[in-house]
Amino acid sequence: MSSETAFEPPALGSVAIRTRRRVTGRSILAVVALTAISVAVLGPILYTIVTALEPSPWAGYGPDTSVAFGSILAAWTYGLMPGSIVNSMILSTAAVVVLWIVCSMAAYAFTLMRFPGRELLFLLVLATVMVPVQVIMFPLFIEYKDLGLLNSYHGMILAFVIFGIPLTTFQFAAYFKTLPREILDAARVDGASTLQTLFRVVLPMSKPILAVTGIINFVWTWNDVLLPFLFLQDSELKPLVAQLAVVTGSQFASASTHVLAAIALLGFAPTVIVYLIAQRQIVRGITAGSVK
Repeated sequence: MSSETAFEPPALGSVAIRTRRRVTGRSILAVVALTAISVAVLGPILYTIVTALEPSPWAGYGPDTSVAFGSILAAWTYGLMPGSIVNSMILSTAAVVVLWIVCSMAAYAFTLMRFPGRELLFLLVLATVMVPVQVIMFPLFIEYKDLGLLNSYHGMILAFVIFGIPLTTFQFAAYFKTLPREILDAARVDGASTLQTLFRVVLPMSKPILAVTGIINFVWTWNDVLLPFLFLQDSELKPLVAQLAVVTGSQFASASTHVLAAIALLGFAPTVIVYLIAQRQIVRGITAGSVK
């Protein structure tokens, strides 16, 4: 007779290996440092939100700030919010789309094409990143005035595109270098032109960098104050943040901390919402582009 011994797995509790992390001075210091940084970053934001939402004493004129959301209503009314938000959406969205088209074409030429002086031209484009806006602000204003580009949407969009080209082109070029050349060669063998290869092959595989550059440029153009103040003199054309900068100097807003907090909340809330939404797009883009 052959006897078989059945194997019985031991109870989890009897063989569970408990690992305890040793608390060291470095770990405590890291936790304290991270907590301090989080408080320093999130503290003013939370204070702004709480101050903007809580009722405040009414000044006797304008919207009643002593009721719920009264400060936000006052900031919305005195800040010309509906028109300013439309201006910001038009300028930021158009700037992002134009930068996508221009910079993807430039990066494709610099990384996936061969022509004399390619590396030198790429270095010259990247070198413009080191030129501050303040250095060329005056000559650029004179040029805009001579060309009749002041107080216009297309002039403002052109300014955003000019200053966004270097960094966005560098980001696209860095990503295009990681694409498999076999697919691009196959597209050329199938008879695809340069533009067809870019828009039908390269860009569909570049969803992560499209999402990243879209977020960066949208947040930058939405929050920028200097360029709109320089090229847009009419209040009806100013974007949201630039208009809020004007409103904060008014007598009504400066007399109430709650209204100022509401103005700040209305200024940064749209970019936070767009950033949180676009984070999912980055993950989806990475997943879609992982299989080439």
